[in-house]
Order: sequence, then C-alpha cells, then structure tokens
Amino acid sequence: MKALEQIEDIFYKLRDSSITEEEAEEKIKENIFKMNQNEARMIMKKLDIYQYETKLKKTVYEICPIVYELMKECE
Repeated sequence: MKALEQIEDIFYKLRDSSITEEEAEEKIKENIFKMNQNEARMIMKKLDIYQYETKLKKTVYEICPIVYELMKECE
C-alpha cells in the first residue's frame, strides 16, 4: 500500500503544481514497479477519476498503459 500512497501523493503535488508533469511521470513509473496486482487495480480506479482533471490528464494517459501491462503480467 506504500506505493499506492506515494502515487497518490505525486498526483496531489502535480495538482498543486509543486512538480512538473515530467517529474510526476518519472516518480510514478518508479513506484508502479513496486506494486502488486491489488494495488495496480486500485490505482487504475484512481486513474479513471484523475483523467477528468485537466492538470492530471496528460500524466494519466502516460501512466495508464504501464499499469495495465503490470496487471496483465500479474495474472
């Protein structure tokens, strides 16, 4: 659950413009590979919500395929 919390924190910082989209993508990618299948499913649900926020949309579209691939590998 630690990786999930860290990813949520990264999106919070991105929303507040504390970090750039590039920094967010890099940090999220690092955390994704620490996730298990259950955490990956949970973050996908969050990404479904985040995709409607203008500031988060680009990062969500970059990260979704990576999380999806991780979920497929875990099955």
